[in-house]
Amino acid sequence: MNNLYIVLGIFFLLLLFATLAVIKGKGIVIKLISLAVYLGVVGFMYVKMPNAFYPTLILYVVGPATLAGVLWHLIATGDEDTSKLNPTNDLRLVATNGSIVIRGVNSGVHILAGSGAGKTSCIVYPILKFFAETKRTGFIYDYKDGELTEIAIPLFKDRLKIVSIHRPDISTRVNPIDPKYLTDEKSINSIVKVLLNNLNGVDASKGGDNNFFYDGAESLFSATVLAFKMTHPEYCTIPHVIAFLLAVDFISKSEEDLAENERQAMPKLNRFLTMNKRVQIQASPFLLGLGSERQSAAVLSTLANALRKVAYPDSFWALSKNELDLNVNSPDVNMVISFLNEPKNAPAITPLLACLIESTMKQMMVRNCLPSFIVEDEAATMKQLSLAETVATMRSFGTSTIYCTQDISQGNVQYGADGYRKITANLSTQIFGKANDPKSAEFYEGYSELKKDKTFSKTNSGNALFGDGRQSTTQSEKEVATIRKHEFMKFKTGTFAIFSAGKQKIMHFPRPNIEVSPLPNTDNMRANIELNYNDIIEEMLAYAENL
Repeated sequence: MNNLYIVLGIFFLLLLFATLAVIKGKGIVIKLISLAVYLGVVGFMYVKMPNAFYPTLILYVVGPATLAGVLWHLIATGDEDTSKLNPTNDLRLVATNGSIVIRGVNSGVHILAGSGAGKTSCIVYPILKFFAETKRTGFIYDYKDGELTEIAIPLFKDRLKIVSIHRPDISTRVNPIDPKYLTDEKSINSIVKVLLNNLNGVDASKGGDNNFFYDGAESLFSATVLAFKMTHPEYCTIPHVIAFLLAVDFISKSEEDLAENERQAMPKLNRFLTMNKRVQIQASPFLLGLGSERQSAAVLSTLANALRKVAYPDSFWALSKNELDLNVNSPDVNMVISFLNEPKNAPAITPLLACLIESTMKQMMVRNCLPSFIVEDEAATMKQLSLAETVATMRSFGTSTIYCTQDISQGNVQYGADGYRKITANLSTQIFGKANDPKSAEFYEGYSELKKDKTFSKTNSGNALFGDGRQSTTQSEKEVATIRKHEFMKFKTGTFAIFSAGKQKIMHFPRPNIEVSPLPNTDNMRANIELNYNDIIEEMLAYAENL
């Protein structure tokens, strides 16, 4: 009888560990072997002890061993992930093969996955849901024309405001250079640099033959913004500045200028920029070149060529009035903004959204405000100023940054390889989905834990033809990644490798049941939009007449 109990105990342990291996085993081979062991033990008991198999062995050996294995897995996972869980800063992601807790979501999350990997539904949606449940404020950059916004509306409800330059019928109007957001020249220069960098697709700091004209154009735009802020705050909007610089004829000279033998190029613009010493200092790179009419025209042409891309009625409507406050994490505001882009017209929209986002982030950098978030989908489609430093700083203000993109090539093109790595280094949690690009897969592999891999090599010595040869075997070890780059390229939709707090897990996420609220499709404002566009141009022409 004692021997029987020992045998049943061995069977119990075999079934328990086989159950655990089926659930937690790494790789399909281990899972299949474990399943074979499980079925083999059950089959052996059925064949050798048919009379006791049902119900005795099922109820007292097979069932309890299987249940114990499942409970062991759940308890172990729970102990690892939920101990001392911070409900407002620790995010739990639940998958079919367990769960993982991202501790300290304010430290930032980097999501990198190719198209079709399921990052929006499997990763971004649970994160947005967590932010909604914890009552966070913040903003969303929705590159895909409302895909994120439609799932964010049911989550944030009335707290969500939409800013969509290409959809004025659903957009809230906002002025990113309202004087209340521009504390001084530093804030003006940063917003102008973001706008022009995204318009030109270049970074002036990298040097080049066009730096002189670029710097002159930037100084002219910044000085114009500062002049309107100080003397005519009602004109301190991007549409008014664009209309002033593009619609007014600065080349031609008035009769008074000709009568006074005015030799300087663009006398009207010169008077505007020298009315105030602070404005004159900001405009100095442009003003110093006014002695040469060709040089001044080249600078103005450089700026005009950039600004014409965003000079259209919809942008003038969206950015010429303030209907919301960009201090989103202020207790008095407490809102979420979704900035919509449109891929087919991105070159005409992205620079303005980058400007809006820069202004919003500046307002969020205030201590003792509400917990907030930044979610940027296809984030590398726009260039943000000093993003790596901003991400590192935002966490100290209680802001979580979720940075999503498809592959590292997008980030490398926008920021350079070193610049993009600097950004990702400031995001503590890395989530990688299916890689479509080998370089992205290699980048993923760099985060994977290392394991020792044994290799064997055989060498022959002597004359094997006459039977006196000798064979020796050499064993060596090398460290290799536990998740290889070819595995990342084979990930299925919903499969992600998560690296957080020194731990790594491959998680398989089911497609969730997401409530979607479609955006309305009405546009009955066209006449008002065209009228607003013409009114702004006429205002600037009338203002310039008095210069």
